[in-house]
Amino acid sequence: MPPVPQGLTEAQFANLSARVRASASHLGNDIQVQGSRVKGAAQPDSDLDIAIRVSSERFKQLLRERFHTESSGSTMHVAVSYRSRAG
Repeated sequence: MPPVPQGLTEAQFANLSARVRASASHLGNDIQVQGSRVKGAAQPDSDLDIAIRVSSERFKQLLRERFHTESSGSTMHVAVSYRSRAG
């Protein structure tokens, strides 16, 4: 298991990990915790950033399923454009 994010106990992180994997594994299996809590720089009101890494093809598929269109300027178009630039 990865290092426990700042502000969580091992039990809380294990519980969170199990719940995220149970509810989001259909999206992808590369689930990561990111942000200030992982870096050890969290403030008392900091959130916990969870990312699910997927291939470009899977990302586009998920966007099509959610937004149904990729017209110029749409949320899907912006997200796909950003993802293409970000890698």
